[in-house]
Amino acid sequence: MSWRRVSGPYKAFEDSVNATTNAFVQGPPPFPSTIWEVSADAPNGEYWGAHLQHPHLQHLQKNAHLRIIFAPLDDIRPDYAPGILDICNALAIPPEFLSERLHHVCHSFGSRIDDNGFAAWFHFLCKKIEWRKSESGLPVIDGGMASLPGANYKWHRSAFFVRKNRDGDVAMVCFGASGSSTVRKRLADFIAAGSWKHVNSEPLVLFDLVLEALYNDVDETVWKLNDVIGPLEHHILDTAQPGRMARSAKDINFAELHNNAKHVIHVAEAIESCFFVLESIITRIGKRHPAWPSVNTPADEVPIQEQLKDCLQHRLSLFKSTDLRLSSLRKRIDNMITLSFNLVTQQDSSMIRHDSASMNIIAFITIFFLPTACVATVMGSQLFITDLNTMGITMSPLFISLWWVVIPMTVFVTGVAGFYRWRSLRD
Repeated sequence: MSWRRVSGPYKAFEDSVNATTNAFVQGPPPFPSTIWEVSADAPNGEYWGAHLQHPHLQHLQKNAHLRIIFAPLDDIRPDYAPGILDICNALAIPPEFLSERLHHVCHSFGSRIDDNGFAAWFHFLCKKIEWRKSESGLPVIDGGMASLPGANYKWHRSAFFVRKNRDGDVAMVCFGASGSSTVRKRLADFIAAGSWKHVNSEPLVLFDLVLEALYNDVDETVWKLNDVIGPLEHHILDTAQPGRMARSAKDINFAELHNNAKHVIHVAEAIESCFFVLESIITRIGKRHPAWPSVNTPADEVPIQEQLKDCLQHRLSLFKSTDLRLSSLRKRIDNMITLSFNLVTQQDSSMIRHDSASMNIIAFITIFFLPTACVATVMGSQLFITDLNTMGITMSPLFISLWWVVIPMTVFVTGVAGFYRWRSLRD
């Protein structure tokens, strides 16, 4: 129950939708939802509806021993908002559930025992990775319309709510579990197997099925990241070989490396949230409503609850195993970034050394010819004699004297320069 009296529990959600469109969509908009239920009229289960008009969701007011609803994501969309509010009112979903979506809460878990029975819910968000072959033949993240290399803006977004009412009937809503999602397929297998009788004893069994499917999504995402990072790592190591480092600066894309590291961080966040959700579910197994039979836990419920704990512990170990693999990817990316930075730095240092060698050659030539230029400038035209009658030029005797002065000066200047360079290198 809430500690405060709320007249309109979903008013904040309605206001957000109204702020987006100024009004709800007029008329009964199509609401692409599917309902599967077990009731007195359908003891073997039946599907009901595919594209419901939101007034027809009054069907949810009818009793059903078990009901699973596949609905659009509980996002702020004016065309889906009426149907989402109908579901929330029919199942008495706590306002905190929609409040989390309004505040863009990505990972959460909540539960409570209220006047309507037991309720539990959680939100889930994880990066969705697809890759393609680049022009160079390396796999790269397929970012769709993203301009940055390696960028990706696709996500697995979903939310799940379970309610066991005072009469013991169970209902679950899967928000955002589309027809092609792993969650939808896993629940379809559960429905086809006909093993839903234990759910009325422990409704959190449904969350175990959901988390099994979510693990497959997360694990597949990590493997796809590995498919991209592995060849990229090999390419950078191949670039680091002697004789190929000259191409390293133009071959290494630091923006792509950064985006890959960012994807790993986002997936790690999703895995950490699943740890939290699993641990929270385990602590809430066996919660009972006061309106339910007050006698001791039936003997058939104990094995179900113990089996559920074992299954959730196994899910937890699987997520931790994937997290270890993701930690390895994170360290490999860090090593790649460090190696790439060192390669570029080494190449820059090599260029500086080449420039320094060129400057040394220029300086040596300048020092070698500087004495000759200085002495020749002082003597000027006295080194040559011009005969105006014959227009001939003859060498002055001073030309021989020039070399007697230039050669010792050149040796002296070059020796002094060499001495200072030797002393600087020794120091």
